Amino acid sequence: MKKIIEHILFLILLVIFIFLAWYKLGAFFCSRGNYYLGRQAYQKAISSYNNSIRVNPGAWMAHLGLADGYREINDYPAAEREYKKALSINPFYPRAYDSLANIYYQIGDYEEALGVLLDGRKANPADERIKESYKNYCFAYLADALSKSTELFISRRGKEAILALEDALLRCPGNAFAYYTLGYFYYANRDYDFAEMNLNKSIAYDAKFHYAYKLLSDIYLEKNNIEKAVFFAREAAALGFSDASNYHHLGLLLMRLERYAEA
Repeated sequence: MKKIIEHILFLILLVIFIFLAWYKLGAFFCSRGNYYLGRQAYQKAISSYNNSIRVNPGAWMAHLGLADGYREINDYPAAEREYKKALSINPFYPRAYDSLANIYYQIGDYEEALGVLLDGRKANPADERIKESYKNYCFAYLADALSKSTELFISRRGKEAILALEDALLRCPGNAFAYYTLGYFYYANRDYDFAEMNLNKSIAYDAKFHYAYKLLSDIYLEKNNIEKAVFFAREAAALGFSDASNYHHLGLLLMRLERYAEA
């Protein structure tokens, strides 16, 4: 009976030893992957990380390193897959979100990049790196949305232009020029109330953006409210003093009020 117990204990210890050795083997391959990655030997790094994952499929650091290796050789689909695997195992590692978002940014899929960073902010609300990346990607996303919506507007697809820019501003609010452009689209469609609303948002984010004041003046001129048109024209002239057209516009409005000396 004693010998049986000893054999059982021996087998248990052997299993534990094998398990620990196997785990260390996975860690060894991951460490080698890090070594090769740091020396830009990307194919060797990829091979080492794959060996680590074969030993331990739940090794999120190996998946992360493998994704980095694939990204360095521009294999973005494989990098995307491995970043997602790393996050499925450990959803609280900020760099994985940032790196995955960067993959989408590189291929021009700004919406997907922002979506990943939003998930990252939920999982890591205090992480400054994710916040900064979100701000930078928003800038690129809005620039792309402004370009596309302007093309739609020039092609006389005004409603589509408005919807495209409104959707972008829902994701990334806070850009004075984008709100001004949206206001102009509404103004061109003679929807003066929505134009005014967006121009006021533009001014709220940049009180010195004189183009918004000038367009508000044009709106009140269309509404035949000359006094208010003059008020906003004065603001535009004061802020955009180097733009002669602001003074010309203000002068014409004052003449309509028969205030010729001021004009």
